[in-house]
Amino acid sequence: MWRHYPWLIGLLLAPLLFGSVNPEGQAVVGIFFSLSFLLLAGEFGPRGGRSRVSWWKWIAIGLLSLPLLPMPIGVVEWISPQRAELAKMFPVEPGGTAGWVTLTVSVANTVQRLWELMLLIAAFCLARHASRHPAFPRLFVGFVSFALLLLAASDV
Repeated sequence: MWRHYPWLIGLLLAPLLFGSVNPEGQAVVGIFFSLSFLLLAGEFGPRGGRSRVSWWKWIAIGLLSLPLLPMPIGVVEWISPQRAELAKMFPVEPGGTAGWVTLTVSVANTVQRLWELMLLIAAFCLARHASRHPAFPRLFVGFVSFALLLLAASDV
């Protein structure tokens, strides 16, 4: 059970780090989550020779990374006509035509959003794994309650 403490500490610190929306806060929370994943690495492996990464997880990973991948302009027109029109109006090279474009205007913001989504998914996976321990629900409520108290105290 002690191996779940790092990510619970990350949850405890997240509200104090501006809700983990700034890069420093996300780095701190990400480090604590990663530490828990490293400590629990042996328990997250496949069971009985069957891989835990099923087809729906691969689809989710593909959909999350789809905005980052350059695609032909015809495909982008079908998925997002506004994005294709924007790429034609403002080409990368003046006088050129856009052949391959991404679905997102700013890849940096997309990577940031994917990072935030991955923190949420990691928290869900760690909580799901920890829920197998009988003492976890009470411990989890204690950490979340203490985080709320700290957040309220910081506002006062």
